[in-house]
Amino acid sequence: MHPKNLVLAILVVLIGFSSPQLSAQDFDNYTPTVSQGPLPQDLMISSTEKYLKAKADSKREKNKRRVRKTKEKFYLQTNFVLDELLTSGQLIFNDPMTNYVKGILDNILKGNPRLRKEIKLYMVRSASINAFATDRGEIFVNVGLLAKINNEAELAFILCHEIQHYVERHNLEAFVKFKEIERGRGDYKRQKNYEKIVSKHSYSKNLEREADKKGFELFLKSGYSLNAVEKVFDLLALSHTSYSDTGFDFSFLESDYIKFNDKVKIEEVNEISELEGKDDSLSTHPSIDERRENFEKVISKEDRKKGKDFIQSKTQFDLVQKIARFDICDILISYRAYSAAFYHSYVLLKEYPKNSYAEKNIAKALYGIAQYTNKNSSDYEEEEEEDETESILQGQMQAAFYFLTKLSDKEKNMLAGRYCWKMHQKYPKDKQMELMAQDMIEDIIIFSLEKDYKNYFKKEKMTGELMTQDKSFAPYAFGDLLDNETFIEWLESGEKYRKRREKRKNEAEGESIYKRRKTAREKAEKKRKKGVTLGRDKLLVINPLYLKANGRKKDPVRLVESEARQKEFKGWIETLSEDLGLKTTVLDVKHITKKTTIGEYNEIMAINRWVDELLTNDMYMISSNYNELLPIVEKYKTTTFAYTGALVYKNRRKIGYAEILYTLFPQTMPYGVSLLATPKYDNLYFSFVFDFEENRVLHKEINYMKQKDRDGVIKSNLYWMLHQVKAKSSKK
Repeated sequence: MHPKNLVLAILVVLIGFSSPQLSAQDFDNYTPTVSQGPLPQDLMISSTEKYLKAKADSKREKNKRRVRKTKEKFYLQTNFVLDELLTSGQLIFNDPMTNYVKGILDNILKGNPRLRKEIKLYMVRSASINAFATDRGEIFVNVGLLAKINNEAELAFILCHEIQHYVERHNLEAFVKFKEIERGRGDYKRQKNYEKIVSKHSYSKNLEREADKKGFELFLKSGYSLNAVEKVFDLLALSHTSYSDTGFDFSFLESDYIKFNDKVKIEEVNEISELEGKDDSLSTHPSIDERRENFEKVISKEDRKKGKDFIQSKTQFDLVQKIARFDICDILISYRAYSAAFYHSYVLLKEYPKNSYAEKNIAKALYGIAQYTNKNSSDYEEEEEEDETESILQGQMQAAFYFLTKLSDKEKNMLAGRYCWKMHQKYPKDKQMELMAQDMIEDIIIFSLEKDYKNYFKKEKMTGELMTQDKSFAPYAFGDLLDNETFIEWLESGEKYRKRREKRKNEAEGESIYKRRKTAREKAEKKRKKGVTLGRDKLLVINPLYLKANGRKKDPVRLVESEARQKEFKGWIETLSEDLGLKTTVLDVKHITKKTTIGEYNEIMAINRWVDELLTNDMYMISSNYNELLPIVEKYKTTTFAYTGALVYKNRRKIGYAEILYTLFPQTMPYGVSLLATPKYDNLYFSFVFDFEENRVLHKEINYMKQKDRDGVIKSNLYWMLHQVKAKSSKK
């Protein structure tokens, strides 16, 4: 676990499979899928409880002590890691996609109700083509897989494979075997490091072959079409490609004031084909060709006409796949994969020309591209652009990437600004589109114009003749808006920001980097001691963290102790806030109870995403889920969020000259011995306070302490943070 893991629109659809329920989604005004109630029971059971139960069950098995200890370590690590995934915000449950896939599981295991009861299903907010199973009985299916799969039968075959991984306990078996390989026991004695890596991959492939074989046996009983098997391998072989190969035409971005020349049009795209590479010696799976051959031998003995492509209706499949394809756009935006999000949103817009969701995602993608372009150009000297399309990109997506790559930095700003302005005008009630449009137009002045905008922008429309004379559309992009009061106001606002930026830059040029850093440290230290006065009456604290580690142990992170301490820490926040008269609500996904609502769970996920983007973007940027937080802010009547916690590290004390000298004299020997026996503590208390409305970090504090994590020490740091949030400035 890393401290950065502080981080990393609601779809209301009734649970079930009937057509009216699934049709509840309004695709013209689509909102990304979120989890639906009720909350899974697994979220209400602590990781410690799960680990202790698995450990107790393991003790009843007849294993050698070494193997038993290895299994206990597996149960400890996997239960905590999997619960991190369950509470990460990357999973979706009880939504239409999940419920549809559950229906396939119901059919596959209709003859084995006990096994069906053990298996739990979650959808993963990932665009990749994948699914995986755990030894606890979870099966995770990526949204990207559902978006690309051809029919229900293909998904059923993949699920049969994953079910066998669970039934055969492959994850546990692999963990135990890998430990044997690492320790060089038995057949693996005296193996070199490279040979150990090959041995691990070889063993992993054998487990995959077993899952393939037994999964196919289960599939034969399911009633699904055998033709699906071959299609699944085709799907896996092309997993690097998009679900669609829609031709890319940039004319949808053109107008009387924006037209593109031939430099942005790719002459020919790479054909869609399987990635080369037959050598699977360092792969965890057998090659696609080997798996195809193995199944061909078995299928040849079976009746290919047997079975159905759909046991649930094709209408249901088409609808949940449509949901998956809409969700892919938001998932890619949240990953900052802006070019891919741009193309997938374009594909949706081609199919649904008036779709507001697709239009707004194109705006978000262009905005993200422009913002990161500005950040890079301000941080580094301009370098010659690399052609990112000369990679594994295939098909029409390559044309979209090529188009974006060939635009100059200035053109990216102008295009993003113009498109965001268009969306703001088209959807005036959408606050996010308004803020993005304002930010982009201000950034045009800050990053793209070297002279006054009045002398740069041209009022003429872009004709073919002008295109010949001027190779860039940039001067014409806003020719029709030069009399618009709001547009001019935002330009002038950008001019003010640019002057401040230039002033700070000029002041810094005369100082050395060392001096600037020293000055910054001194200011930060002075501010830390004096404190801040935020004057807030209400506060939302999200997922308080407490992590303990012991460097004197083989497995340093003390997961069980950390979970218990974290619960205490949450209680301190509530008690100290009450003492200060600060109305604090703690939203903690680690301590969900029966009273926790699905709404509160989704609120935590939304705020996590907002904070994650704010911290990782490292610049002013409107969050991609800004509108999703508006009802949360309204509900709790506060724009102030806080993340806080402690990281406690206990280690062996290093022996220095002072420690040795103390032990040499009778008078100081007792002190010297006790000093050597006392462990060294390196503790860190942190707090980050954010303001949603101002879109920035209001206050951050990181306090290092070389002492034991006594309650009073941690409470005093926590109290100081809460006091600074509550305290009002005496200045008028």
